[in-house]
Amino acid sequence: MMTKREFADVVDIVDLRVDAKREDIRQLVVDATNHGFIALTCLKSYNPFVFQTLKELGRRDQVKVVGGAGFPTGGEKTFVKVASVRDCIADGCRELDITCNIGFIKSHWYDKVEYEMRSIVSASEGLPVKFIIEISYLTGDEVKRVCELIIKSGGSFVKTGTGWGPNPTTVEHIRLLKSQVGNEIGIKAAAGIRDLETVITMQKAGATRFGISRQSAMQILSQLPD
Repeated sequence: MMTKREFADVVDIVDLRVDAKREDIRQLVVDATNHGFIALTCLKSYNPFVFQTLKELGRRDQVKVVGGAGFPTGGEKTFVKVASVRDCIADGCRELDITCNIGFIKSHWYDKVEYEMRSIVSASEGLPVKFIIEISYLTGDEVKRVCELIIKSGGSFVKTGTGWGPNPTTVEHIRLLKSQVGNEIGIKAAAGIRDLETVITMQKAGATRFGISRQSAMQILSQLPD
């Protein structure tokens, strides 16, 4: 059984709802810092408010804030994603979650996918970059190829999904990713992860980080021992 500390150490607690209000994001910050979650994520327009809240609470260094680019479709031009990365870094973000261009992957336009990945890693100033591949859309061969490109481009993690895709992440998805990346990069499981059993099973299958909604993360946390 995980402890509260072990759970919080591998979870990015998130609120990416389009209707999330300012008080919801403040609660996200409070929960993230009170319970020691490794990172928090929200829509990037709220990032300045997040850092202001962390400063007011005196907890600026207690949690990493994850910046995003391309969320949720991945369809922006590369220069827009690069500009978003630089903007997130200027805000103070310490990790980056980037949605890949899924249409380009499905088109097997891998030179463009690689160019974008390299451009983003180059702009990241050495911060960890998690590339979101929306695995539910991809074939096994496409997963294999995009994992190769993430490793080749210097990405730190492959992330399963945004939570806005057609299906939740499964344990089989994690096993497939583990078979492709081994220990070369991390695997972040996200999209539809709502219970402790799923977290434990996915961790055993190879997931090293999780993206979980604030409500689900707090519910899971309440079930764990200190």
